[in-house]
Amino acid sequence: MSEMNFKKVGQTFQVAMTKEGAWWYVFAPGTPVASQGQTEEEALFMIKDALELGFEISGVEVENITNTPEGQTAIQKELADLAQVDY
Repeated sequence: MSEMNFKKVGQTFQVAMTKEGAWWYVFAPGTPVASQGQTEEEALFMIKDALELGFEISGVEVENITNTPEGQTAIQKELADLAQVDY
């Protein structure tokens, strides 16, 4: 098994989340990265992992902006964008 070599160490990303049915959907505004989990904690863990892998960064931290005006705006935009996707 090969070891992953990360280009950067430590970075903080803002994330916002919303509950859709039984799942928490979480995304990092301004990036293409999103994830989900059955609990808020699991969703936050999963988005950290996705950000680390996607940007090849170790030690990612997340700032949950869900309950801020900026976070609410990001959630509304994300949901509107998702509604326009043709599955």
